[in-house]
Amino acid sequence: MCSGCLGWRRSGAYPLGQCHRCRRSQLPLLDWLCRCCTIVLAEHGQQPLHQPWTQLWFGGPFALRLKTRAGLLGYQPPHWRARARALAASPDPPPISAHLVDPRQGVLFDVRRDWSRIGAAPDLPTLTPAAAELLAAFRRQARQCRWNHENLRSAENALKLLLGWLGADAPIPEEDIRSLSSAVSWASAHRALVFLTERELVIPNPEREISADQRWADITLTALPAGLASDLRRWVAAMRGHGRRGRRPATATVIRNYLSSALPCSSNGTAAASR
Repeated sequence: MCSGCLGWRRSGAYPLGQCHRCRRSQLPLLDWLCRCCTIVLAEHGQQPLHQPWTQLWFGGPFALRLKTRAGLLGYQPPHWRARARALAASPDPPPISAHLVDPRQGVLFDVRRDWSRIGAAPDLPTLTPAAAELLAAFRRQARQCRWNHENLRSAENALKLLLGWLGADAPIPEEDIRSLSSAVSWASAHRALVFLTERELVIPNPEREISADQRWADITLTALPAGLASDLRRWVAAMRGHGRRGRRPATATVIRNYLSSALPCSSNGTAAASR
């Protein structure tokens, strides 16, 4: 007697017969089901044909329809409910790292990061929006370069680990990136290091720089008297981070500027002329 079923009957598009589910006769059918059973199955899924049941609902303008608009009078389509159940069953995402590097924070003292604590495939922190965008750019570059799956996976693991724990707002020391590969077997830091260097997100290690200033310092110390050269070599080694107390290595330019002031006048003049 509802308007929907009367519409089916009056349209003439649905043959009359007995519904295979509820066994009522002389009803308009679609695939051998009446309109009521079609709605019940669409709403509640398949049921055994020998034990049919029908969920009661309001009639008139409040009745369910085959194409009820989502959100109408609080109606939720079945796939909405399935999605809500899946979200409720899934665990909450891990929090954002509490160790993100703040570019406004000054350095009190230098400490080398130890990645061995997270070497056993840990749950990484949730990426910040900036870190997620950087990871997406890395994946696009990998597709353009056609890296093989193994190289991409190990390089992506390294980048996710770096961005997850340290973030993407401040440059990361080069040695912290390089030490990752030796501490974490499932991450390869080389491609991540190149990628971050191209985006000026790496603090280079002066010890790995072979510059004109460094070559000048080595040649100049060789030409000095043995006693003076020995003392200055120990001083240069300390400036490069190899002294008794660990420190961040100075750049070759800084070492050359200081060394020029300590040279004898003749050597200092030669150094000035060489500039």
